[in-house]
Amino acid sequence: MIVVRGFEARDAKPISGLFTRVYEERYFYPQIYLPSVIRHYNRTQQWQSVVALHEERLVGHALLWRSPEDASCAELAMIVVDPQFRGRGIAGRMSRYLCDHARRQGMSVLTIKMVASHLWTQRLGMSLGFQVTGLLLDYVASGLCPRSRESAILGVLPLQPQPIPLLYADGDQPEWLCALLERFGTVAPCRSRHSEEPARISIQDNRLDLILDHPTGADALEIIRLSTRRVMHLRLLIDANLASVVPVLHRAGFVDTGLALGGNRQWYWLLQRGFSDHLLHLHCPTARDLHSGTRKDMALAQHY
Repeated sequence: MIVVRGFEARDAKPISGLFTRVYEERYFYPQIYLPSVIRHYNRTQQWQSVVALHEERLVGHALLWRSPEDASCAELAMIVVDPQFRGRGIAGRMSRYLCDHARRQGMSVLTIKMVASHLWTQRLGMSLGFQVTGLLLDYVASGLCPRSRESAILGVLPLQPQPIPLLYADGDQPEWLCALLERFGTVAPCRSRHSEEPARISIQDNRLDLILDHPTGADALEIIRLSTRRVMHLRLLIDANLASVVPVLHRAGFVDTGLALGGNRQWYWLLQRGFSDHLLHLHCPTARDLHSGTRKDMALAQHY
C-alpha cells in the first residue's frame, strides 16, 4: 500500500537519498542533496513537499516551489519516483495532492517544467490541467544522460484568471498563440515605460538567460551584438512596445518559442537563438505547433 502525505522533518535525508539513487549527482537543483536545506525550505514554506511511502520506505517526492515575488504562485517541481515503484500512479497522486493543496490555500497559479524526453511527464501535466505555453530548447544538461541536453516544456495551470496581453490584431497572431488566447483570455497590454532596471542576465553552462522588463529597440540592438557561441534564451515582458521589438530580434536569428508566466504573474514573450535542430516527441498539440514553428523559423533565419 502506498501512502501519500505532507513533509515531515525526518523525511529530508530519505528524500536526498532518493534523488541520489535516481540521478546520482546530476540533478539540476543541487539543493535537493542537502537534508538541512530541504528542512529549511519546508520550514519557511518556500517549498511545500509531499512524499510517497511504501510501508516505511520513501519511494516518491514532489513539491510546490513558491515564487519569492508572489507567494500565491508556485511551480510544481522535483517529481521523482523510485524506479522499482514506477507505473503505479504515484507521481499522479502526489501531483494531485499538491494541486488540491494549492487550491485550498487560495493560490492564483501553478507552473510546471516538463522534460521533453519524458512522455509520461507530459501526459501527467495535461491530465492535471496544465496548458503548454512555451518551450525551452536545449535548456539543461540531462540528469540521466551526461553530455546530452534536455529541452523543457512550460505549462501553466490558472487557479485564478491569468489573461494574456493582446499584441496583435485578430488574425495577425502566430498560430500557436491562438490556443493560448482561447484558454487564458486577453487583456490590453500595459503601457510601455522607461525602466531604470538593467537586463537580468545569468549564465548556466553554455546557456545565457536574459530577462527584460519593458524592452526597447535599443535593448534589442544590444542583445543582437552578444556572442552567438552560447544558446540564448530571452524573456521579454509583454507590453505595448513589444510588437516593434520582436521583429528586430527575428532579423538577427532569434525565433519565438512561446510564452512564460513570471513569478509576478506577468506574461513574458520567449525567444531563442542557437539550439540543436532535432525532433522532439511532444504530446500536446500546442507544443507540437510551437516546435514546428521554431524549426521553420530557424531555417528561414539562416537565410538572413
